[in-house]
Amino acid sequence: MSVKKTLINSIWFGVIPKISTLVNVILLPIITPYLTSEDMGIWGVITGYVGIFASISSLGLYVHLTNSYYEYGKRFHYVWGRLLFLILLASSFCSLVLFAILAVSLDDLPLGIRLLVSGLATFPVLFSGNTLLAQHLYPLLGEPKPLVLRNLFASLSGITTTFVFIYVLKLGYLGYVFGAAVNALVGFLLFIPSIWIQNKIRPVFFKSKQRIVSLLRISFPAIPHALGFIFLSSSSRIIMNLYEVPIGDIGLYTNGYIIGDYISIITTAIITSLVPQIQVAYRSRNFDKYRSLYYFSQSVCLFAILFFVIWMPQLYDLLIKNEELKQSIVISQYSCFANAVFPFYTFMSTICFIEKRTDQLLWLVFFPGALNVILCIIFIPIFGYKAALVTTIVSYWSQILIPFFVKFHKKKTRIWLGDLRKSLLLLSLLIVMMCIATCLSEMCLINKILVSLLLCVVVCGYLKYCGTKAIV
Repeated sequence: MSVKKTLINSIWFGVIPKISTLVNVILLPIITPYLTSEDMGIWGVITGYVGIFASISSLGLYVHLTNSYYEYGKRFHYVWGRLLFLILLASSFCSLVLFAILAVSLDDLPLGIRLLVSGLATFPVLFSGNTLLAQHLYPLLGEPKPLVLRNLFASLSGITTTFVFIYVLKLGYLGYVFGAAVNALVGFLLFIPSIWIQNKIRPVFFKSKQRIVSLLRISFPAIPHALGFIFLSSSSRIIMNLYEVPIGDIGLYTNGYIIGDYISIITTAIITSLVPQIQVAYRSRNFDKYRSLYYFSQSVCLFAILFFVIWMPQLYDLLIKNEELKQSIVISQYSCFANAVFPFYTFMSTICFIEKRTDQLLWLVFFPGALNVILCIIFIPIFGYKAALVTTIVSYWSQILIPFFVKFHKKKTRIWLGDLRKSLLLLSLLIVMMCIATCLSEMCLINKILVSLLLCVVVCGYLKYCGTKAIV
C-alpha cells in the first residue's frame, strides 16, 4: 500500500466519520439553552448503563472476526454468520436486562415515559451487531466507503433527530434518547443489504454446544478488556458525581476530555488503515516490518498531538463560544497526551488477538482502567476534578510499563520491538513533549505559525524518507 493510499484511507476511516462529531460541537451553543441539569443527569444515567452493556453485549466474540478472515479465506463468511447469530442473540438478552435496570433506575419519571425511555435506550445495544461486523469487515477489505458513508448517514440522522427534539420541540433529554435510538436503528438497517446480501454474511443458526463453548472460552477474556476502556474514559466522571464534585467542574473536565479525545482521530485513522499490513507482518513473522509500522504510526501520532496541542487555544476560540468552557483548554491539552500511547497498545493487543491469548488483554486495558478507578477514589476527594486528569494520564501511560512486569508481553515485545528500554524512551518523550507543547501553546500567533511550518517540514521529510519504507 502506497503512502498516498494509506493517507487517503486514514482520512476515510478516521476523519470523515468525525464529521458528525463536528456537527455535534457546532450545535452545542444552539441546543444547550434548552437543556437543564436534570436533563443531563438523566442522560448521564442512561449512557452510563448503556456503555456497560454495550461493552459486554457481544460477549467478546469480535475477537474471532479478524482471525477467521485470514484463517478461512473465501469461506470466512460462514464463520462470520455464526458469530453474527450469537452476537444478535447476546445483544437481545443484554437489551432485556438493560431495559429492566433502566425501568427501575429512572423512577423519578412517570411510568409511561420511563418505559418508553428504557425501551429506546436499549437500541444501541440491541442493534449493534451489523455495525460491529462492518467495523471489522471493511478495513480488512480495504474498502472504507461502504462503512464510512453508512455510519455517517446514520449518525447525521440521529443528530438531526436530537436537534429537532431539543431545539424545536423543547423535549430536553428525550432528544438524546430518540437521537441515539434512530442512529442505532438506521445503522443496523443500512448494513443489511451490504453485509447480509452482498457479502453473504447472514445470521446462521447453530446449536453445537461444544462449538459455542469453544468460541466463548477465547472471547470471554475480551469482556474485561472492553470494560477497561470504560474504566479509563468514564469512571472518573462517575466517581466525581458520587463524591458530589460541583457539576460545573465535572462539565469542564468532560468538555476538555472530549475535545482532547477528538485528536485520537489521527491515531485511530492511521492504525485502522494499517490493520491489514499489521496483521500480515506479524502473521508472516516479519518483525522488522512490524516494528517499522509501529514507528511510523507512533511518530505520526506524536506529530499530530504536538500540532493540535500547540493550537488548542485557537481551536477553542473557533469551536467553543462559551467563555466558561474555555477554562478547560489545559484539560484538553493533557488528555491529548493521555491518548498518545494508543499505537503502542494496538501493536501489543494485536499479538493477543492473533495468538488467541485474549486473557493477556486484561493487562493492557482492564488493569490500567482499574488503576484509574482506584486513583480517582483516593485523590478526587482531596484535589477535585483536576486529580482525575492526572490519574487518567498515569493510567493510560502505565500501558508502556506492562512489558516490564508481565511475562507474556515482555517476551513478545522483545521480539518485535527489541530492547524494552525503547518503551521507557517513549515515556520520557511523552513527558518532555507534553511540557514543551503546553508552553508553545502560549506563544504569540506569528511564532506558532513559524513553529508549525517547521513541524510540517519535519513531518513531510519523515513521510518521504521513513514513511515509505515502513508501509510500502
